Amino acid sequence: MMPAAYKLKQLLSHSASEIGTISSAYRIIKAASKPEQPNLLQLLFIEKKYGKSDKSLIPETELEPSQLSRHLFSKYPEIIDAYVDSLISGNPTEMDFYTKLWEFITCAKAFPDDLTRISMLYHLATGNKCIPYFQIDLTVCLQMDNAQYEDYIRNNIGAYRLACLHYKLASIKKLKQKTMLASSILQDLAELSDYKEKCVFMSCVIAYYMRETIILKNKVSQLELVIAEEEEEKDE
Repeated sequence: MMPAAYKLKQLLSHSASEIGTISSAYRIIKAASKPEQPNLLQLLFIEKKYGKSDKSLIPETELEPSQLSRHLFSKYPEIIDAYVDSLISGNPTEMDFYTKLWEFITCAKAFPDDLTRISMLYHLATGNKCIPYFQIDLTVCLQMDNAQYEDYIRNNIGAYRLACLHYKLASIKKLKQKTMLASSILQDLAELSDYKEKCVFMSCVIAYYMRETIILKNKVSQLELVIAEEEEEKDE
């Protein structure tokens, strides 16, 4: 009998069907021994998002696309996302996280049958940004309050270096490759004297992209509002 991990890897390496992959993976994990299930669930999420398939296999599935669509646009994703958030808030070990998540998927009364559970596995594998989960070692993380952070940027990073960084990040289209931007930022990091300066500098990179994401979401919301108003006018 083939080990469950081998069967799952073979599936993920060759499957050409999104729904079929998740359906078959669910059956493999469900049939595996209880100690294996958390590791198999983690393997599924990692390989599904970051692995490659040669698409030479079309696995069978009992889940129709219309059923999947119904489940994905129901209350179920909200329920499982809230549960994932509650687990992550405690920063559990990876084994503990995947053990509890699998138990929730397969045992929670909110998900009444296998088709619903497969749909939620599909949602997690393709639509939840916090999956796959990894425990973060918070003991090594640098923490500063807002006042300390702003003072440190002003006194140690400086306006010139910050302005230069923002220009580079905004001008990414002028660079032919993402590695060009990355290497330029690494050169800036190399000029900084200590660990704290480097952490704060990198936080400025993260903050820039977080702001850009918020701006983009606001633009999309405004566009959707304009489209909705135009549709209302047409109906009148």
